[in-house]
Amino acid sequence: MKTSLTNILFLALAISACKSNKAVNTENATVNTKSSDEEKSVDQMDEERMEAPAQSNPHNSKIIGRVSHIYSVADTVLSLPFCDEVDCLADVEILALPFRGKTFHGQFNEGDTLKIQFVFTLESTTTRFPELNEPLPGLSVDDYFEAELFESDNGIYRVQLYERKG
Repeated sequence: MKTSLTNILFLALAISACKSNKAVNTENATVNTKSSDEEKSVDQMDEERMEAPAQSNPHNSKIIGRVSHIYSVADTVLSLPFCDEVDCLADVEILALPFRGKTFHGQFNEGDTLKIQFVFTLESTTTRFPELNEPLPGLSVDDYFEAELFESDNGIYRVQLYERKG
């Protein structure tokens, strides 16, 4: 009789374990489906990033600046890409620092004027860089803009993408 009771208890435990396993498997299937959906959304985000300007890097600071002087091609003695063909170097007055990146340690402040290289030039990018998804409008003296500021090895700050303000 004890053996039958032990067998029944063992069988009940086995059935219970199987049911829990099915529940766990069902939960895993739900999690896997969710993970698959998340993967799809991540892939979709990657596609959207390819269509939009590069995302900001938390290491770099964002500035709001005003172009105070543009160096002509003849004035540019630095060997910077495109600077021998079109204007791409300017003095920019820093009006505001809406975001200070991790690499910011007080090297510039509001009111300072920095020499900045505009990687895609200061002219409109529609003809020179048609591969940009959102063409840059170009900047002139006294134009205001917001941009992420990159530090370079040669001591000149760089701006890649910007948004012209008012």
